[in-house]
Amino acid sequence: MDADTVSWIRENGPDFQYAESLPALSVAEQDFLTLVTLPSEWLLNADLETSLHGIRHGLRCAIYGVSLAKLGGELDEELRASVIACAIHDMRREDDSGDEGHGARTARWFKDNRAVVLSHFNQQFDDALVGRMCTAIHLHDIPYDEFSEKDNRLYARAKLMTDIVKTADALDRFRLPKLKWWPNLSLVRLMPPAALLKFAYHLTVISEENFVECNDSRLAVARALETTGAYHGLA
Repeated sequence: MDADTVSWIRENGPDFQYAESLPALSVAEQDFLTLVTLPSEWLLNADLETSLHGIRHGLRCAIYGVSLAKLGGELDEELRASVIACAIHDMRREDDSGDEGHGARTARWFKDNRAVVLSHFNQQFDDALVGRMCTAIHLHDIPYDEFSEKDNRLYARAKLMTDIVKTADALDRFRLPKLKWWPNLSLVRLMPPAALLKFAYHLTVISEENFVECNDSRLAVARALETTGAYHGLA
C-alpha cells in the first residue's frame, strides 16, 4: 500500500448518502474485540504481514465479522468462533495472488494449532465447533457455485459461519486498486446492511492512510476504529 493507491481509493469512493451509521457495539462485544490481535509468527510468509492479505486485512475482517454475527443475534460462542475464523482465514497464504488452496492450508494449520490459537483468544471450543471453523476457513476461497458435493455437505454443517467469513472477506475488497475488484454482493449469500458497507469503506481508507503514515498495521486499524466512532477497544 502506498499514498497514491490510498488517494485513488478515497477519490473513487461510492456514494453512501443512503446509508446510516452502524450502531455502537455493546461493552461485551467491545471487550471481545480487544482479544482480536494477530501474532506475526502465525503467517506462513512473513513478507505478507503488511501486504494485501496481511495483518490489517485479518483485523478488519474480524471487525466486519462482529457486525455480521450480530445479524443472527448475540455474540455467543458460535459467533465468537465465526469472528476468529474471519481473523485468521488468510494466515497461511503463500502470496498475494490467487494462491489456490490457501483456505484448506489455513484450515489444516488451525486444526493442528487449535490450542495455541484458542488460548490466544481466551476461548475454549469443543471439537464440533472447531470443525465448523475449519470448514468456514477451508471454503472461504471457493466460490459458492464451484462447491463440490463434499464442499456442499461441509457447508450444510457450517452454513452461517461460512457465510460470515465469505462476506467479511468480500467487505474488505475496498483495499484493492480497481473498481471491478471492489465488493460484489451478488457473490455472497449473507447480505451486509448498507451501513456496514459504508463502514467497511471508511475503515479501509482510514486504516490504510494510517498505515502509510505509521507503517504499523495494528496501530493503523486501531486508530481507524477510534476515528470512525462506531467501535472502540482494539489494541
